[in-house]
Amino acid sequence: MAGVAARRHVGNLVSPPFYRFVLGPARRRRRAANTSLMETERWPFERQRALQEQLLRRLLAEAARTSPWYRERLPGEADLAHFGLDDLRRLPILERKDLQDHVEQITGTGRLASGVGENQSSGSTGTPVRIYQSREYFVWHAAETFRGLLMCGPIHPWTPRAYFWGNALQSREHRGLSGTVHDIMVNTLWFDAFSLRRDTLPETLRRLRAYRPRLIVGYMSIVMEVARALDRPLDGLDAIQTTAETITPQDRSVIESGFGAPVFNRYGTNEVGTIAQECHLHDGLHVVMENNIVEVVGPDGRPLTTPGAEGDVLITNLRNFATPLIRYRLGDVVRLGTDGCACGRGSARLESVIGRTSDIIVSPAGVLLHGLFFLKLFYGAPVLSFRVDQETPERLRLRVVPAARYSDEVRQRITSQILAHGDPRFEVVWEIVDEIPRSAAGKYRVTVNHVPRVTVARTETTPPAP
Repeated sequence: MAGVAARRHVGNLVSPPFYRFVLGPARRRRRAANTSLMETERWPFERQRALQEQLLRRLLAEAARTSPWYRERLPGEADLAHFGLDDLRRLPILERKDLQDHVEQITGTGRLASGVGENQSSGSTGTPVRIYQSREYFVWHAAETFRGLLMCGPIHPWTPRAYFWGNALQSREHRGLSGTVHDIMVNTLWFDAFSLRRDTLPETLRRLRAYRPRLIVGYMSIVMEVARALDRPLDGLDAIQTTAETITPQDRSVIESGFGAPVFNRYGTNEVGTIAQECHLHDGLHVVMENNIVEVVGPDGRPLTTPGAEGDVLITNLRNFATPLIRYRLGDVVRLGTDGCACGRGSARLESVIGRTSDIIVSPAGVLLHGLFFLKLFYGAPVLSFRVDQETPERLRLRVVPAARYSDEVRQRITSQILAHGDPRFEVVWEIVDEIPRSAAGKYRVTVNHVPRVTVARTETTPPAP
């Protein structure tokens, strides 16, 4: 593992000037957004709400101009000029099915602007959607992501980090000579979260120890698998940031005891970026009020305000003008927290995220398949929602709610990708259903593993470093 250790040493030398003199000047907008977020997070709650109101009026005016969908649903220009946060509840809720069926109408001419990119939902509810995102969104998303890392401890952009992340496309960018050079320049060690195998975990752990990251970022269930395999904490690790799934107190205990560092939970989606992030006090999650308006509503659609109340999340993203998302129902369930925090940040808080969960699917060959692996396979497919159940080590049952263009070709394409990229020994069974229900606890589950867990405890065999 001398090569991995040397890579970190070189990264520590070249990454600081690379960020200061190359990336820094090239990212002026992002630097300005970073500076703004570091200031506004200390604003009192009411001042942050005033900023939200200002940004909301700008968003609604732009949506009325570019989106045929919203032009029919928003009040007139005179009313929009005085539109307040409390008026938001008068607008209709945007459902995921609306996005699936009418994304081009909702987007309108917004997708023609410079710097617009296409993205897809993170799929925590098993209902994939496609959207467009504007240049301003990407700038502020990058800034909120970095601020979230800062909430994990005193770090710099060049702090050594390890990621358990990505899909085939993202991971491809970290392979080969160009990928290695890029990762050294930004001081990052990348592990493809969709290619981890139980029989290669010891090698993964050796690379991780040799690199000695100060921060680890990854999908919660993947990070927990790695934590279970560690026989002692990692030297020099300051924090772990987990995301993509609900984290329970038991999950947190496993990860913290395995790695020997505190866990910081981040709640976000591909559609709207970071929604809320835990601070060092670990007393709920701070809402990113500068970028998103978060409403929590009951079954009747009315906003809930009492701390501890549980309801569905509606998001209005204030930075994306390409596909405006106004009162967008994510499909997640959260519990409201109190406003303000002893850390000094004035934002609203969520007590916890209680409606996102997925199991790791373990293939017959030991490949660890995260729920997001299956989301990528269903991206663009004519299905309204789906769930994957592992009934035996070899058998997967895919339950789908089909859309109009669903066909045998869709099943064959996804099945072939599961066999090619997951495991050829899988038996894939398809089942058409009318609805994908929540669990008894009210959670959506993209993947459910019914196979009794085989403990993968302590796979390391190398002695501690002297």
